Amino acid sequence: KAVKNAQGTYLTFALLDDRKKKDSLEILLKAIQSEKDITLAYGDCICTKNKNESFEDTNSKKILENSFSEFSKANMIKCQHGKMHLWKKSIHKKVGFFNSNDYDFVSDWDMWLRMVDSECKFKKISQIVGLYFEGGRTQGFKLNLEQRKEEAKLFFKYVHLFGRHNHK
Repeated sequence: KAVKNAQGTYLTFALLDDRKKKDSLEILLKAIQSEKDITLAYGDCICTKNKNESFEDTNSKKILENSFSEFSKANMIKCQHGKMHLWKKSIHKKVGFFNSNDYDFVSDWDMWLRMVDSECKFKKISQIVGLYFEGGRTQGFKLNLEQRKEEAKLFFKYVHLFGRHNHK
């Protein structure tokens, strides 16, 4: 609902358990505006296991695995662009919105895959832009069968994006 009703040109998440660096939006905006055809910009995140820790106060040095390498379609098998991103609202006219009718766990991954499948350009910047809290709803230790079913359904729907090494 928020994405559909947003008035701005660019969108980002403001999640309760993650913390953005104070100038993260400026950094991402500069990246997304650096080339006309960029749809989404993202940067590195530090991971923490400490609830409500601020970006400024963290001692963590662990970088979120999703943001190690430059963007590629094949790496979208792991939703590569990580947790701190900024994207153009206008892309939703082309690819639609987050699909919470069909998915409880992977509607964001589905949205990003539709963008990639539509040849949207993602740009990675090599700067830390936020602090990501590990251990949320979709990362618990318990195996959630419904989540795994959704992931498998989405994987096979977009297997053509992941390339010849998707079996790994």
